[in-house]
Amino acid sequence: MNAFSRWFLVLSVFLLIFIRLDSQTKFNFSIGFKMEDNPVLINNVNAIQDGEEFVCMLPEPVNVGRLIAEFSVEKEIDVYVNGVKQQSKISENDFNQKVTYTLKHRATGEEQLFIVKVVIFTGLPIIRIETEKNRTIVDRVVYLNAAFDSYAGKIGSEFSYTGPVKIRGRGNTTWRFPKKPYKLKFSEKVGLLGMPPSDEWVLLANYIDYSLLRTSTAFFMSRFLGMPYTVRSVPVELFVNGEHRGVYQLCEQVMVAPNRVPAGDQGFFLEIDSYVRVAERKAPYFTTDKLNEYSRSGEDLGSVFVYQKTASPTFADSTSIINYVRKTEKAIYSDNFTSLDSGYRAYIDVESFINWYLVNEVSLNNDAAFFSSVYFYKPVDGKLFIGPVWDYDMAFGLYELKHDNKWKIKNSPWIDRLFDDRYFVDKLKERWVYLYTNRQKILDFIDSSAEELKYSQAKNHAIWLSTYKSEQTSDYSKAVKDLKDFIINRMEWLNVAIMDL
Repeated sequence: MNAFSRWFLVLSVFLLIFIRLDSQTKFNFSIGFKMEDNPVLINNVNAIQDGEEFVCMLPEPVNVGRLIAEFSVEKEIDVYVNGVKQQSKISENDFNQKVTYTLKHRATGEEQLFIVKVVIFTGLPIIRIETEKNRTIVDRVVYLNAAFDSYAGKIGSEFSYTGPVKIRGRGNTTWRFPKKPYKLKFSEKVGLLGMPPSDEWVLLANYIDYSLLRTSTAFFMSRFLGMPYTVRSVPVELFVNGEHRGVYQLCEQVMVAPNRVPAGDQGFFLEIDSYVRVAERKAPYFTTDKLNEYSRSGEDLGSVFVYQKTASPTFADSTSIINYVRKTEKAIYSDNFTSLDSGYRAYIDVESFINWYLVNEVSLNNDAAFFSSVYFYKPVDGKLFIGPVWDYDMAFGLYELKHDNKWKIKNSPWIDRLFDDRYFVDKLKERWVYLYTNRQKILDFIDSSAEELKYSQAKNHAIWLSTYKSEQTSDYSKAVKDLKDFIINRMEWLNVAIMDL
């Protein structure tokens, strides 16, 4: 074979491959659903191509288990689903999951696959709350009577719930934002969207967090590190009195109860919070010398221990826990604080302190520096645990974006002293190596969560974008990338800093 023949052969093979590849991309396909074929629909819906998928977004919850599609292809193309030949406006399929359409050319046998998925609204569960007489929720103390309805969507219809509820505002700084957080209270324990039953729930707005992922990322880290209890949550679409309020995070209320804070019936539950906030709500509190020393501002108390409601004790029963906390602090700062029998290890659950510390140091959580939302619990016959983790909408660099390479929680009261013990530091290093080695899992969680919010974030930010501060990004993909970049950089700095201890 001469050189020309070899060149011609190569060119012919290349052209055949090119023609085959090119032909595979030329199957024209469109699909949608018409009201005339599907009585459950209130509008005709056409699919929009999104990468390799066709997405049909239905505006209202409907049963998508039996839908008939109208599709269009060239006349020489046959269409199949799971090997069954399809007829436009006749064939019925279950769209609770993605459906793969196989297009096959009768003459050449060439095939092309198209994936079609049906999304209810944005794909997230939907919660609708109608207050009595359509009253506006303006108070963080007084509850309003309301009707509650949840559509669980792909979580499963058995996890939907309809019934009466009481609702009020909640939060401190977050209550001042345009997008308000809420507290829900039911007359009986109800399980919402697959989470264990309780009568108290929270709807977090995450207004200041454009990624909408900071709190759920901290929860993921807490679960990954195996903390005894981590708040469960589900992202939802919230409607109040018919008005769409955007993406919210339906969370368990942090409280002592079965499947929640494991303090037991006779245990104690505490929170460190700002004295100003505590005084405002007239909550019972106490303080300690070191907390007072670290957080005092002028003549006012800075942060204090707040006595939270538990299953059994009242504040009159609190003498024992006050004494225990003060003895714990005294042991932490004593000369023999490393003693196994009389030092701090006799009073605190060290593992919980290490895991809690890592979540908050990685996230550079300003509030966790023994200022606010720092929880403790103590079973009646057990040691003092720290946790659960809570309040991260301004963490992960949002509050201190330009100061990620520094210690934050390490310099807090109690925590600072623990670093003087070689035992604590060595245990911390072991746990850090585990977290750092698996850091990709945190980034993967963020990616999968951002994909889950793919459609909902757009609707949410369309509602609230005009109220955001000008310095915030309006690019969701950038907001997610900023969160991931912060974690990557923060963990790289911490890896050097912790391993050098």
